[in-house]
Amino acid sequence: TEAIRHLVGMNGGLEGRLMMVEMGEIDLRFIKLKKQKNCRFCSNI
Repeated sequence: TEAIRHLVGMNGGLEGRLMMVEMGEIDLRFIKLKKQKNCRFCSNI
């Protein structure tokens, strides 16, 4: 849940996507976008 909260904290208004992530439907493209922002935490996902 920390990873999910972190992603939401980086970009607000992701309630819908957050629910998808919790259900196991993680959007890899979304995670890659976060990786490109030089976020150490996201690079571990």
